[in-house]
Amino acid sequence: MPADRDAAELDTLASEASYFADQDNTQLRSRSWSSVPLFQHLIHQASDLNQQTRKALENVKAPRALSLACGDMQGEYKFLVSTAGVKHIDAFDISEGQRNKFYARTDLNDAVSVDYQLVDVNKIELPENHYDIVYIQQAYHHLEAVEHVASQINRSLKANGIFVLVDYIGANFLQRTQKQRAICEMLWPFLAERYRRTPEGQVRIKLQIPHKESLSPYEAIRAEEILPVLQNTFDTQHLFLFAGILFPLLEGFAQNYTDSDEDRRLLKSMWDLDRKLIEAGDVEPNFVRAVFRKKTDDTDITV
Repeated sequence: MPADRDAAELDTLASEASYFADQDNTQLRSRSWSSVPLFQHLIHQASDLNQQTRKALENVKAPRALSLACGDMQGEYKFLVSTAGVKHIDAFDISEGQRNKFYARTDLNDAVSVDYQLVDVNKIELPENHYDIVYIQQAYHHLEAVEHVASQINRSLKANGIFVLVDYIGANFLQRTQKQRAICEMLWPFLAERYRRTPEGQVRIKLQIPHKESLSPYEAIRAEEILPVLQNTFDTQHLFLFAGILFPLLEGFAQNYTDSDEDRRLLKSMWDLDRKLIEAGDVEPNFVRAVFRKKTDDTDITV
């Protein structure tokens, strides 16, 4: 690779690390569509990763875990410790700021050791047959080396190991597909103004599509390719696809929805419509919850 390209890549990686170091995780999560309690309930009802994981690891004593591109590990740590019962976690992320946020937490369990290293996950080289569980939460879509990372995870899993994923697999750079845009642009004007109000108090007249310039350098850089690559690399044990319209309609507006009967009825109707559209193939999903197994046959893996 030419030296000038090396420098450009390093600049981009530095920008990515800085972007997430400065990010207000709490505020961002509170505005996410999936932070709505009713959706959290419906998602876990439809896809119980806790049960899937406990069953897969029920005969494993002190499972060893890996978490990639894990940030402050707000969700990863709780899942791996409480659900998977791990005693050691290897954690890799590029952002020193996010690692500092993890070590500043007050809920860490002294019985669980965490080796958190600053690493460009795109270039990881993992030990063979080493982990009982690999967990990635809302981070795979920030990786450019989609095939390499999948291959390394598969290599690193023990024979009965599992790879658990919760992630965005929609249009690259969060741009929405044509089907998503058409349906959501039709629905948007029918939402009351109070549901279309930004945290700054502005009412959005049109459906908002993020400008690429406002995103982190690697935001959903190859998101559309993630699921096909993973399905080719691993054996799929559990797969739940969702949020084809929920994400475009509600992302950044979750704070507008309350626990009132009126809001709950609307949200449930939106959830039901989302399920029907995805199952009929009328709209593409934006998110996946999945459990993958290490390949058990001798079929060549295309990477």
